[in-house]
Amino acid sequence: MAYPPYGAGYPQPAATKTNGMAIGSMVSGIVAWVAVPFVGALVAIVLGHLALKQIKQIGEEGSGMAIAGLVLGYLNVVASIVVACLFGTLALGCFAAVFNIDSVTTTPTPTPTEDPFTLSPTPEPLPS
Repeated sequence: MAYPPYGAGYPQPAATKTNGMAIGSMVSGIVAWVAVPFVGALVAIVLGHLALKQIKQIGEEGSGMAIAGLVLGYLNVVASIVVACLFGTLALGCFAAVFNIDSVTTTPTPTPTEDPFTLSPTPEPLPS
């Protein structure tokens, strides 16, 4: 008695295609953290949104990769903005230190002798 080859009698599931933009979104999100911050994040965000739209219309696989690319991209944009603000604050602090700028007061505080609204402590004697 001859047996049929392994798996010959059962129908095979149709192979579904993974969306290329979803793959690109995830790869760009990873690259944004490793090599090219902010620019890679913007690419990941754009590709992720386009991939989700195509996946919904066509029915391809890869929605998890598209969402991963979106999450990595958005987190990288937020991190880039925070780092830019910290760097800007540091640069302004260095600028103020180099040029001796007091960040609390912008006008010089008058000394008691320069204040026109106070009386001198000892009046001058009148000429006789």
